Amino acid sequence: MKKLVVFVLIMAIIFVVVNSTVFAPRNPWQIDLVLRDSKLSYWQEVEKGARDAAKELNVTLNVFSIEYDNDYEAQISHLVAALNRKPDALLVAPVHATRLNNALSNLAAAKIPVISLDSKLEWESAKSRILSNNAQAMRMLGDQMLIHTGIEGKAVIISSDINSAVKERAQLLTEYLQQNSKITLDEYLDTHIEAGLAYRKTQELLQAEKDVNIVIALDARSTIEAAQAIAEHIEGQISDAAKDRSSNTPAATVPALYGFDCTNENAVYIENDVIKSTIVQNPYVMGYLGVKTCFNILEGDSTPAIIYTPVITLTKANMFSGINQILQFSMD
Repeated sequence: MKKLVVFVLIMAIIFVVVNSTVFAPRNPWQIDLVLRDSKLSYWQEVEKGARDAAKELNVTLNVFSIEYDNDYEAQISHLVAALNRKPDALLVAPVHATRLNNALSNLAAAKIPVISLDSKLEWESAKSRILSNNAQAMRMLGDQMLIHTGIEGKAVIISSDINSAVKERAQLLTEYLQQNSKITLDEYLDTHIEAGLAYRKTQELLQAEKDVNIVIALDARSTIEAAQAIAEHIEGQISDAAKDRSSNTPAATVPALYGFDCTNENAVYIENDVIKSTIVQNPYVMGYLGVKTCFNILEGDSTPAIIYTPVITLTKANMFSGINQILQFSMD
């Protein structure tokens, strides 16, 4: 009888332990998001999409960002700190294709899955990559150039970003123009060293009065700065013409500007014909899908190696319908 009582008690304890383990609510997954410059509206939208997904999926999202957009050393510091925090998964928007690799490999060795955003990260262990389709985007931008400027001309490319995705854009666009037009590339201006350099380089280009009739800015920062320089140049021409009404000298041709991404400032420049066309990504969707992909991996679901997010072409003619389309993407 005594043995029977002991056996029953042991079974009861086992039943309680097993059921408390199986049916107890699990703590939410912990996901770290390492962003780039949080002052830029693009990354603010990425964060918004990520936070909305985290709320919907009941996961805890810890967001970290850097002060200067190309500061890979600051990103490495966040990744090293993440190794100590040990999140369940990590989502990173890398500023460089290779310089984060050692820190990322340490995270992978600790069994922390890593998903990259907005970059073709040259690191083989990323569980998934979420980014815009640059080949599609550059075909769309090239088409706009041929529509608005024609098949002949001389172009300058400006970039303020060391991200490998931006370098890929330059290569893809150059190849597209070589195959479909007589537009030649006069110069590639790398202005990632400091904020404001794209603005000054565009000013120098305008003052030199070279026969460049196309300026192509391949990231958000260089698009804003180039547009500012061109807008000020146009205002100066109008002011000079008003002061000297007797002059018969025609004003120098202002290059047509084609950009990438759309901030509030860029929307104004599009409306005022400073920017002829820009390719718009969807950072909200990128952030949302980033967290959702982390969640799926942690739950044991299969995920694609590459997930492309939508892009559209924005011009003055379709600006308002295009913005509505972006908002629709965000809500889908």
